[in-house]
Formats: sequence, C-alpha cells, structure tokens
Amino acid sequence: MDKHRKNEIKVGIVSIFGIIIFIGIVAFTKGISLTQKSIPVLFIFENSSGITSGSPVVVNGVKRGTVVDVWNANDQVYIKTNLTNISDLREDVSAVISILEIMGGQKIEILTGSSTVAYNPQNPIIGKNSTNLPTVIRKVGDITENLVSIVVKLDTLLTKTNQIIENDSLTNDLQTIIHNVSAATTELNNLLFRNSRNIDLLVENFAQISSDLNLAMKNNSPQIETIIDNLETVSFELTKIIEESKTTVPAVNQLLTEMNSIVSEIKSDNGGTVSKLIYDKEFANKLDSLLISFDKLTNQIKQHGINTNVKFGRRP
Repeated sequence: MDKHRKNEIKVGIVSIFGIIIFIGIVAFTKGISLTQKSIPVLFIFENSSGITSGSPVVVNGVKRGTVVDVWNANDQVYIKTNLTNISDLREDVSAVISILEIMGGQKIEILTGSSTVAYNPQNPIIGKNSTNLPTVIRKVGDITENLVSIVVKLDTLLTKTNQIIENDSLTNDLQTIIHNVSAATTELNNLLFRNSRNIDLLVENFAQISSDLNLAMKNNSPQIETIIDNLETVSFELTKIIEESKTTVPAVNQLLTEMNSIVSEIKSDNGGTVSKLIYDKEFANKLDSLLISFDKLTNQIKQHGINTNVKFGRRP
C-alpha cells in the first residue's frame, strides 16, 4: 500500500472519530441518551418562563430527560420532552418551572404525585410557573410605577396631619376630649366597683326569677291552657258580636233617622197637638187656664159635693 493511500485511511479514521465525538457532544448537550430508550412526555404551561430546547427535566433534583421542542397553542405553551424513566410517576403527577442556577437557566421539576394509579404517558402533564428572579423583578417594576403615586399621597397626608397637629385650638380640644373620656372611664370603673355587689345580687335575683317562672309555668300548665282556651272562646264570641253589630248598626241608624223625622214634624206646623203643646204659647196658656179651672172645680166638689136636680116622669 502506497503512502498516499495510508494518508487517506488516516484522514478517514480521524473524520469518523470526529463525527462520533461531535454526535456525542450534541447528544450530551441536548440530553439525548444513546443507550437508553427515551419516552416522549408532553407538558402544558401558561408560560415557558425561558424554557428552551435542551433545558433539563429533573425529578427530585436528578436529571431525568431534556426538552425537545417548545411551541404556543390555544394561549398555552406546549413543551415536548424525552424522559428516560417514568416508572415512579403517578396519575396526579404535576410539574413546575424553576430556576436552574442563580445566574440564569430554567428547568422543569417533576412532582411525582401520590396516587396509586400509574401515570399514562399519553396524557399531558399540567404544570405551573414558579416565581423566579425575572418574574420578581418584573413585579417589582410594576409596583414601582404605583409607588410614586403612593408616596405623593402619603406626603399630602403627612402635610395635612402636621397642619392639624400645629392647630393649637384643635389640639386643646383633643386633649379636653381625651381628658373627659379618661375621667368618664374612671368614673364608670368606680361606679361598677361600688355596685359590683348589687349587680351580682341583681343577676342572682334575675336567675331566681327565671327559675321560679319556669317552675310556675310547669306547675300551672293545665290552668294556663284553660286560660288560653277561655281566651279563644271569648275571642270567638267577640267575633260573633262584631258580626252581629254589623247588622245592628244599620237598624240603629234607621231608628235615629226616623226619630229625627218625628222631631222635625213636631217642630213644624204639621206636628198637631204635640207641636202646639211645645211651640204654640197661646194654646199652652189656654190649656193652663183650662187645667186651673178644672182644678178649682175638683176642689169645690171635694168641699161641697155636687148639687143635682133630677126629675122623673115629666116631660120638659
């Protein structure tokens, strides 16, 4: 074999080793295992949080696979991964995206779950995004925008508070109010202290009255039921009376109307003798004279008797 042929063989061997080394490096960086069978598992998140192809997937801090692809769909982020083992994953498995190291990088942390049913790799794993440093910085920025207006309002509040404090009249009034409240509180405490025994007696008496009342209610239950029955009977009778009065009242009204009519006729000229007796003075005077004469005649009869001249058997 000539020298030129040997050089070609050497170049070919070196190229093959170079290709193998390159493939190994790519597989290492992408997390592709050449010795173990990879199991595709799909994750769904609200946000990718910086996850890219090649990001590690870990279980309890131990690498279990890598991210193969990331894409958006239906307002969600779908992340395809290849895992080397899923035997310890349960049906209620979940995942969270967390920071890989303090200076950057993200990873998918798998929470295996506690269900007794094994995980089916045909079902996607629903994950959630944890709070990381970029998220915290973004939220701090949002808070900072509102912090300026809060500081301005706080400054205004402090200014108004200082104005109130510097007002001597208001300060004196507040001190007076505080003093009066303190005095009233002290007086109330003294009053309660002086009458604590009376209050205790009042509570005891109230408890005794309640007990006696309950005992009386229990002992006199039949009588109370009788009273209630009587009250119901009286109520029923009152209802009947009220119903009867509804028919009596019109009759009374009619009677009053007729009496008014009679009085009106008596007052008028059509009232006859009764009207003359009450309203005709001349007729009344004549009647009085007649009664006086009749009274005199009656007295004479009583004193002297009646002198009669009676003739029988003779024509006039």
